[in-house]
Amino acid sequence: MPATRRRVTAAPFHVGWLRLNPLQTSGESIASNSIYWARFFLASSAAVITGSLLIAALLYYRDNPFVAGELAVSTLQSPRKNPSGFLIASAGSLVGAALLAPLVPLFYGRFRSSAPVSATIGAGALIFSVLAFCANGILSLLSYTGRHHADLATVSFSCAALAVLSLLHAARRHNLELGRERLPTIDVLLWLNYSSLLMLLTFFVGPDYFGLINPLELVGVNPWHIIGVSELLFTVLAFGSLLLLISFAELGSRPRAHT
Repeated sequence: MPATRRRVTAAPFHVGWLRLNPLQTSGESIASNSIYWARFFLASSAAVITGSLLIAALLYYRDNPFVAGELAVSTLQSPRKNPSGFLIASAGSLVGAALLAPLVPLFYGRFRSSAPVSATIGAGALIFSVLAFCANGILSLLSYTGRHHADLATVSFSCAALAVLSLLHAARRHNLELGRERLPTIDVLLWLNYSSLLMLLTFFVGPDYFGLINPLELVGVNPWHIIGVSELLFTVLAFGSLLLLISFAELGSRPRAHT
């Protein structure tokens, strides 16, 4: 009597909202696993970037007076301004930005059928943001000092805001085409990200690169005194929006329940 072959499957494991089963091979399981892996990469990126910048900031303030609002990513990555911690900040930024790259095919693949233009712009802008952040880290690791640190940081934040906005528009269109109810969360995120992009253009990009009048200076506020707080808010909003975008992509991978 021939021996029966037992089918071996891997048991899924849980880490908070992360659930993975690498040996699942069905179409639905692969789609589901891509969502979980996307969350894993996003969480890993946030942890690496936040942790490295926090350590670099502690090293920076060991030799400098505490002025939180003026501390920018470009300062932490500068070999001249932060000789003790620039390597940690640069390596963390490089690795953390690279971990965001797997999100590009997920978003583009899920949203391109419903909103090809928005999905393409969002995916392209996210790639540019990742590349700019990686380039900044590489230049810092090579002990480069100069204006390009601030320029690349501006490009990275601007492209990240554009990417999130485009992908949110694509997600809203995708959600409506699936016949689901309109999600107020998407509208709230759109307004928040439009506001952050407008703030970035009005307070930093416009005055610094195009010589436009800065509204903050009209009321006696130096915008570079709040750049650290601004970058923190941009980063939290971007990561939060990407996390919710992954959830919106997950909705698109599930069949709609029939009543």
